[in-house]
Amino acid sequence: MGPLIGIILLIVILVVGGVGTFLALPTGTSTHKGGPTSIQSCSGFQCTPPPKVSYHDASVTSPFSTSQAGASVTFSASIAHGTPASFKWFFGDGTTATTTYSSTPHVFASAGSYDVFVQVTDTSGIVHDNLYSLLPFTTTSSYSGDPLGDHVQTTGAIVSNSTSTSSPTGTIPAGGAVTLMAYVSSPAVNSNTQLTASDISFVLQGSASTAFKVSGQTGTGLNASAALQATFTAQAGAPAGSYAITFQAVSSLVTSGVTLNAWSNYTFTLFLGSSTLGNPHVVVTKFPTSPHPGTIQSYEYYIGGAVSLDPSVDYETVGAEVIYNVYETLITYNGSQAGPSPNGFVPEAAACVPGTTSGPYGCQTLFGSTLVTNGGSDYTFVISDHAKFYNPSNGAIMNVYPSDVEWSLVRTCLFVEYPGVANNPGWIECQALLPYNLANPAYDNGLHTPWNNTPANLLNAMTINSSADCPTAAMSAPYSGCITFHTGLSGAMWPEFLELMSDPNGAAIQSCKWDQTQGYTLAGWSTCGSPPSPTSVADNAWDGAISQGSPTSWNQKLAQNMVGSGPYYLAAYSYGQSYALKQSPAWSGTTCVGGKPNGCLPTASQIQATYISNTWETSDTPGLQAYAAGTADYANFPSTDTPTMLNLIAQGKIGALTNPTLSIFFTSFNLQYNIAAAQALTTQKLTAPAYMMQDVNMREFLVHTFPYQTQLNEFGTIDGIQYQETYGGTIPKGMGNFYPTNVTWPGGDPDQSASDVGGAAWWWNQVSTDTLDGSACTTASPCIYPLVLQTGDPADLAMYEAWAQWTSKISGGAVQAVIIQVNFNTLVADLYGAPGSGGFGQFFLGWLPDYPDPSDYTVPMMYPDSTYTLTTAWNEALTGSMAYQNYMTPCTGTNAWNYVVTNACQGWAYKQMVSLAQAGDTCVAPTCTIAQRIQYYNAAEHIQSQLAMYTYDFQQVGVGTYASWINPASFTPNPVTPGNVWWFWSYQGQPIVG
Repeated sequence: MGPLIGIILLIVILVVGGVGTFLALPTGTSTHKGGPTSIQSCSGFQCTPPPKVSYHDASVTSPFSTSQAGASVTFSASIAHGTPASFKWFFGDGTTATTTYSSTPHVFASAGSYDVFVQVTDTSGIVHDNLYSLLPFTTTSSYSGDPLGDHVQTTGAIVSNSTSTSSPTGTIPAGGAVTLMAYVSSPAVNSNTQLTASDISFVLQGSASTAFKVSGQTGTGLNASAALQATFTAQAGAPAGSYAITFQAVSSLVTSGVTLNAWSNYTFTLFLGSSTLGNPHVVVTKFPTSPHPGTIQSYEYYIGGAVSLDPSVDYETVGAEVIYNVYETLITYNGSQAGPSPNGFVPEAAACVPGTTSGPYGCQTLFGSTLVTNGGSDYTFVISDHAKFYNPSNGAIMNVYPSDVEWSLVRTCLFVEYPGVANNPGWIECQALLPYNLANPAYDNGLHTPWNNTPANLLNAMTINSSADCPTAAMSAPYSGCITFHTGLSGAMWPEFLELMSDPNGAAIQSCKWDQTQGYTLAGWSTCGSPPSPTSVADNAWDGAISQGSPTSWNQKLAQNMVGSGPYYLAAYSYGQSYALKQSPAWSGTTCVGGKPNGCLPTASQIQATYISNTWETSDTPGLQAYAAGTADYANFPSTDTPTMLNLIAQGKIGALTNPTLSIFFTSFNLQYNIAAAQALTTQKLTAPAYMMQDVNMREFLVHTFPYQTQLNEFGTIDGIQYQETYGGTIPKGMGNFYPTNVTWPGGDPDQSASDVGGAAWWWNQVSTDTLDGSACTTASPCIYPLVLQTGDPADLAMYEAWAQWTSKISGGAVQAVIIQVNFNTLVADLYGAPGSGGFGQFFLGWLPDYPDPSDYTVPMMYPDSTYTLTTAWNEALTGSMAYQNYMTPCTGTNAWNYVVTNACQGWAYKQMVSLAQAGDTCVAPTCTIAQRIQYYNAAEHIQSQLAMYTYDFQQVGVGTYASWINPASFTPNPVTPGNVWWFWSYQGQPIVG
């Protein structure tokens, strides 16, 4: 599956913050001090009973996000459905307006923070609003608006709540508490304006007076040092919903015997939600039945959508979701954590799993053989005739033949190292099928190294309908023949070969006939189907086809059209915007039976979602609105929307669940970044030398300036919901004993003491005193470099901003990061360039497991010219022609994991790390034990830690949401399943399918 993970996780979420309002009565008005109702009873859309709202699909925009008091600002409104007839505006400052135009000007008379709300009535009389996408607008003070300085101004903040003490919000669970703080931020300049402590208080508005109990009140609120602070605890039985608590300061000005009172208020909006999110599943009943039975309407916040839908080249989670639903693999991992044992897999297009001995789809039971031969190096798969391709362009249904499987693997293996190792999914399966390091690196410009994927080697790796391996019964109905994979040609035993073949990216079965009609041809491959493919082709005959694996030139027909044998077919596709799937009329189910828990696919009658409509959003608003309106089955959002998630849960509109994952997120270092390419991404002048990251001290410094504790508390845990956990190294937590618990990974927030060995400040001293970069980065002449992440998640942006601040602070401004945001496709495309061509000095991405084994992580993250080491030039910069200095001096130490990696020896250390990782990847019984394999990986991880190859930002904790009518028990917990496998989804009260 596509392992490149964008930053938008399976989470949904309504940020409810403080709203400040200020209102002064007109000059010359004589009045008396009173409660907030005297001036705030009409401060929002609660002024008048609102009409019944049918849809929360309106949106409000403005060309500005802030203005000065007294300036005119234009607001515009639109609705997703229907034709607007009239607009009722509520500006949050106590004023309203009714218009027949979609835009209206407004003047905020005083400073404050306002939420603009609109109700739109369409031509059918239906009312729409933007309740779940209020537009926040900030107004700053205007000198001309208050020439005499008659009035005071106030501000406030949320100190803590019972679920989150770092970056707390106003959203709390039932029975929870929140501590608020506010004070007079600007006193009146006019000496005649009077304000005392008795004029300052917290006021619980409306139902808040009975919903909350006040305790722990301290301070006067007259200034920042004497801020008024109090804790508000939700009373037992208080209903979920929004409540307003106002900090009120009432000043008096007496002029010519007339008293003028002015209220300066800062209003906190609190949302009292549900306390049940910690349960495995939240049962919700607001919308008990689907408004569109048989259809899944999905909204996914992935700007740019899938890179490709071609399973031989697509290698990211967004495209993998579509691929997994449309294509079949021969077998699939059943999520049992038992791999690489054959019992950890179930058949899809195959009739049985090679190596299985019993059960209804055991190979020994069906064919009298386990179909694993030649000392365990040959695996024979019998193709079941249930597997049928469906071509939606003409309605044709075609058999799946062994030659289609061979064609698919040949195509996939052609891209095994083009443009670099692990840039495409071919390395997964083909590492076991091809000779390693036997090719001449210079031959054909390196197209066939390190895995020699010449036509002869590809064709020798697979045999169709071999009389020595294929059972006689497999040559006739209900079977379509056999394909045998010869893993021994790789030079190693591969007991985990079943794991590799279960991956839908790379091992997905494509139609040879369809691919050829779309213009993808291979020399000598004149026939598809049965009889089988050619057996002898010149070594360079397919070189031209290899170049089609480049993201800039691959066959666009295959990238955007699909013919598969899975449960669904691609019914519609708009590049970067949306896709639609329909249940395939050729789908009848698989030979695997028994239901979802063991990973089997459903029969045709068991599939409840027969039509899938998915939108790739450019903002989280459409999904939020669809959830609130009860029209979306699924939506994903950034973690900063947690309060919205709790809001919708409390209303009974959605449910949520959490689970651990093997998905990791990290920041890569580019050891030879392309300054020109980077400069094209920003207007800020970049001054860091291209080789800056070749300094191991610089990398260590940046790894230790990352605010790990702040990241976990403020960005990774929101309102008590944990989205992240800390980890370190290439191999994630949860992968058995392979996770390196005896390696000390950086953690906590940056250590500012230069005397603390190994802290951030200590590493800065190493940078500033060594010979590589010490003279290049100074306070007077700073090194400014590009720090890149995907656009879309404010929490990740905040994380990078905090990191950049720490880096600049500890280096005294000598090292500064320019944060650049790009869409997911741009981020992925940068990985495909030649070493040194990438413009990202550092960049943030993640990795989802293809199969549950450490080698799935070590290959892309450690190997030379691999997914994260190609464009970033690790091998070339440290051991090859791009090296700024000679880094090949041997390190000194007692053993491989106690070397001190200095600049001079880091190239040598990198080569040792790769050798150890390769030893672990190829360590198989009986010549190599699990204990030895663990030791190999552990030594490699020690070296990687001292090389500071990555900043290990966090390991994902999965938080998913779903509509109230969806049965959460129907979701698959399989850790290697990419995105959503729609055939598993069922409705509340319905049996689990599959």
